[in-house]
Amino acid sequence: MAKTSSSYRMASRPGQLLVNHLTNTAALCARIRDKRVVFAAPDEMEMLSDAAWVIGFAHDLGKATDFFQEYLQEENEKKRTRLKNKPETHHGLLSALFAYRIVVDFIVRKNLSEHRLFQYLPVLTFLMVKKHHGNPKNLKDEILSVKDQLPVITRQLASIEPGEFERILQKCPYGGIDLAAFINGVEDLVTRTIWKEEKVNWRRYCKK
Repeated sequence: MAKTSSSYRMASRPGQLLVNHLTNTAALCARIRDKRVVFAAPDEMEMLSDAAWVIGFAHDLGKATDFFQEYLQEENEKKRTRLKNKPETHHGLLSALFAYRIVVDFIVRKNLSEHRLFQYLPVLTFLMVKKHHGNPKNLKDEILSVKDQLPVITRQLASIEPGEFERILQKCPYGGIDLAAFINGVEDLVTRTIWKEEKVNWRRYCKK
């Protein structure tokens, strides 16, 4: 039996379920297929639309932490402000890591790793989602800063209720994340894949 919205409790903001916010944003992002993009052929536009759906869906997955959910539910303004300012409550970086992982898997499954456009998408996804509530600074610094946040990321991941999180991910038709596997591999993802490999790749991206 399909899960209904009554099966979910995680919120994106007061009065809005996280699962609904993610699927609605994904649908909006996918409408890029209706735009005219001069650098993309028609078949590439369809693939870009699918990728945009994935990015829209993943952009707020970091709100699934107990830290963020507690912040939303707190009614005392002083306590709410204190919770809002905790590093563990911030959702941009964790969402960016989730989005990066899902987009990488999407590109591998579609055999787009060497594509002239899509080979750039994982790191661009990371940067877009990481700063989707603010202005990016030096983009290289945005990549380098991730390593210092590993302890916070680890605490955030440990706080996520896996049952509902995995039900939310089932809404993504392009693949998802095994939370336990993601937790086990997050140190490698942060310290090797993002901090080292994407730092090197970013120089190549900038030259092109």
